[in-house]
Amino acid sequence: MPTPPPVSHAIIYSGPINVPQTAGLRGQLAFLNQPANPQQGVFHLPCTKLLIVFSSWGGNIFETRSLYGLIRSLSYPIEIHATGVIKSAAVPFILAAERRTAAPGTTFLFHPWTWGTELHPGHTAEGLKQFPLQLDDDMDWGRKILKERSKITDTEIDGMALFDEAQIHDTDFALKYELVHEVVEQKIPHGIMTWNIV
Repeated sequence: MPTPPPVSHAIIYSGPINVPQTAGLRGQLAFLNQPANPQQGVFHLPCTKLLIVFSSWGGNIFETRSLYGLIRSLSYPIEIHATGVIKSAAVPFILAAERRTAAPGTTFLFHPWTWGTELHPGHTAEGLKQFPLQLDDDMDWGRKILKERSKITDTEIDGMALFDEAQIHDTDFALKYELVHEVVEQKIPHGIMTWNIV
C-alpha cells in the first residue's frame, strides 16, 4: 500500500454550514487548487494533502450539497477530522472526504430534516408546492450519500429512524458504520499553512 502524502495545509472550521462561513471555505479550497504564481501574487506551496479540522452544528442543506460536490471534485487529497459535535447536515458533509477521522468524544447528531428559506416578501401558491418537493429531494440525497459513503444501509436508516427521530451517536457508532475510519487525537503538523474560518 502506498504511503499517504503528508499534510501540507490545514483549515480549522468550527461553526454552521451557512454563508458567510461557507464562502470562506469555498474560497480556500479553490485557492489551494491553483498553482503558485509569484508574478500574480500567489504564494503558496503545492497542496499535497489538506486536513480540515471540523466541528459544526449543521446548517443549510443547499450549502452542504454544494460543498460536498466541490470537495469530491478536487484533485488534491482531503482528510476531514471531526471534533466536538457533528450535527445534522454536517454528517453527510464529512462523508465527502476520502479519509475521515474523529477525536475521542466526538458525537454525531441525526434528526428529522427540515427545509427553510431566506426571508421572502411572499410566495405564490405554486411556489409553496416546491418546499415539500425540495425537502424530499434533500432527504433522498442524504440517504444516498449515507449508503454510498458509509456502511449504513437503507434498512438500517429506517430501522434506526435516523431521519425521523433526534438521536446522538458516539465514535463507536461512527467507526462501526464507517462515518469515520479512525478515532485519533489528530495533530496539525507544526509549521504548515493553516487557516481558521469563523
